[in-house]
Amino acid sequence: MVKPLALVVDDDRSALQGVSIFVECAGYDIQTSPDGESAWSTIQADAGRAISLLVTDTQMPGMQGNELVALVREERPDIHCIINSGSRLPTHSAHAQLNKPWGMEELLKALETHAAE
Repeated sequence: MVKPLALVVDDDRSALQGVSIFVECAGYDIQTSPDGESAWSTIQADAGRAISLLVTDTQMPGMQGNELVALVREERPDIHCIINSGSRLPTHSAHAQLNKPWGMEELLKALETHAAE
């Protein structure tokens, strides 16, 4: 059985690794990116449309998570977008928002909305 592919984006290496482990435990194959620009390049190169989930940090150098999500929602509406944020302010463009600190239960709840779509 082929697992769905998730792209996890965070400029903090330890956070990137931790979020990737959670998403992988939720049943996804993982691809990672250290910033918004490289994540956007990865998505643009995804001609086979293998990526079905984006989990991105909000605050990163260069392209912010909200900017990345806005591009993805416009160009690749088939990708479910989850923002991983240290702020409690709502992120209007993402399908779901995880507010730090969050755990597996919150991730699974956010992924349920993905499965229901």
